[in-house]
Amino acid sequence: MNGDILQFFDGQPQALALYLKLEEALAQRVPGLTVRAAATQISFYARLMFACVSLPRKKAERGGLRLSFVQPAPLDSPRIEQAVFIRPGVYTHHLLLTKAEQIDGELLGWLDAARWREANHR
Repeated sequence: MNGDILQFFDGQPQALALYLKLEEALAQRVPGLTVRAAATQISFYARLMFACVSLPRKKAERGGLRLSFVQPAPLDSPRIEQAVFIRPGVYTHHLLLTKAEQIDGELLGWLDAARWREANHR
């Protein structure tokens, strides 16, 4: 793990633990996964960016991660907090991760689809 990621999560060990579980799960599924940390988000790439995480702004959500990814249509799931129409066939989805158990098959399937979409539909 690079120093930028540690700095990103400075003082937020619970969020860091969630991030590490997510990164590990993605690394097992995505050959050549690249991770880039910036001031406000950490982005995941498999050639092109397919998802990113940021820290929640609300105090009540501290310790969690805001995960964003694209899909061709809005997902119908109570886990999705918001699906934003970007352009035809592109909706950015946002959800809050607060527990390691939320990094499950359903979520990883959505991220697989986001990765496939970005690799094949640009």
